[in-house]
Amino acid sequence: MSLINFEAQLDAKTVYLIYHGGCPDGCLAALILRECINKTCKPRSLELIPTAHAERNADKVTDDGSTAIFVDVSPTVEDEQQLRKCGCVLILDHHSSATEAQTHLQATLPHLCNFSD
Repeated sequence: MSLINFEAQLDAKTVYLIYHGGCPDGCLAALILRECINKTCKPRSLELIPTAHAERNADKVTDDGSTAIFVDVSPTVEDEQQLRKCGCVLILDHHSSATEAQTHLQATLPHLCNFSD
């Protein structure tokens, strides 16, 4: 998946925007993405989910074929099974502490794109 067909991953889909809650950069990233998605795409629904680092972050991702976008936080290895329900998973996270989990998930989830540093 590339950003070329990004809109197709959002239109008529349930979109979960999972962000680092209680953190200025996580909250701002979620706000910016929410505004962009609502202005340029037509998701079936858009749910913002605050979370923290090193927790299971995908428990509220429940719709098959949905899109999960992680900003300023990453899914953990324990989230892998839940993320298999998604049609698309995107990660935008600058925290190097998540690199190992990101690498594992990239190897096991072909529908995951990691745009992290």
